[in-house]
Amino acid sequence: MLLPPDLREWVRGDDLAHFILEAVEGLAPGAACVNERGSGSEQYPPAMMMGVLLYCYAQGIFSSRRIEAATYAHVSVRYLAAPQRLRQRMTARLQSAEGRRLYPRRQSSVEPVFGMIKSVLGFRRFGLRGLEKVNLEWQLVSAAFNCRRLAARRSQRR
Repeated sequence: MLLPPDLREWVRGDDLAHFILEAVEGLAPGAACVNERGSGSEQYPPAMMMGVLLYCYAQGIFSSRRIEAATYAHVSVRYLAAPQRLRQRMTARLQSAEGRRLYPRRQSSVEPVFGMIKSVLGFRRFGLRGLEKVNLEWQLVSAAFNCRRLAARRSQRR
């Protein structure tokens, strides 16, 4: 075999994709919009789409066409786009004794987030129109930035 049977073997252990996959597994997909009209193509799984968007935004890829191209060319994006694991692992981790001990210790710090997002991610303008869509895009950008920072902290601890 020229290619490994599992795509995880191609993604480095400290890659941001692993962190984002774990974070997305802990989210409730119920808030995702579902096409109830039945028109158009079948909808992609919301958790998979969230993972791909978060990873691409964290890498400074904001264009939908560039994101689609990354699903073919970028190994980490392909890894996130492939249906692989369920949320059970994150749920078990949060329900463990260590998870219950660490969860309340979360804290937030006020930082010049806008400047950091501009310089680190290269996010300079919104690609969507309308207050609701801009709010969603800002939440994705903020989540991508936070995932990047949390993954970096985790790798420093190891």
